[in-house]
Amino acid sequence: MNKEYKQNYSGDDFEVRYSFVSLVIGESLISIVTILYLFLIIEKGFQIDILMVTLFFIMVQFFMYIWFKSFRIKVKEGVLRYSQLFGKTKEIRIEDIKEAYTEIGIKRPEDTNKAFMRLIIKPKEDSGVEEFYINIKPFDENGIRKLFELLPMRKGSHRTTVIDWERLIKGDK
Repeated sequence: MNKEYKQNYSGDDFEVRYSFVSLVIGESLISIVTILYLFLIIEKGFQIDILMVTLFFIMVQFFMYIWFKSFRIKVKEGVLRYSQLFGKTKEIRIEDIKEAYTEIGIKRPEDTNKAFMRLIIKPKEDSGVEEFYINIKPFDENGIRKLFELLPMRKGSHRTTVIDWERLIKGDK
């Protein structure tokens, strides 16, 4: 078993869920448009096109809620599992992780179809698991930080936000 893994892993299983704040912000933006269309229905009377657009935005809100609820990172019995709505559940034993690090933005042409903020999981060569990434944007930041403490993170790769507030406050460059 990996010495670093033994040091960081206390045996407690935990789960990282979506950030409630992110859900509220996303739902609020769509709610504003939905409410505007509801007022339009009240003011202009029943019109099928306005009603269809309103129903569309209500369905988008429902889908967004289901989408957020589907994001899950779970560590149980030394196994990291990542699941999302339309993706295959990815799993790897923590001790089989060579290193993990965050990437933000597009660094290579193949990154255009990846999440903007992602945690790259690099497995050991003999693990039989392919490298994968975890979209960290929708997750609760405290849960992601707890995950960072557990994983063998590449030095200097603990950023979870585009603006590193801790570094700005300390005055580090």
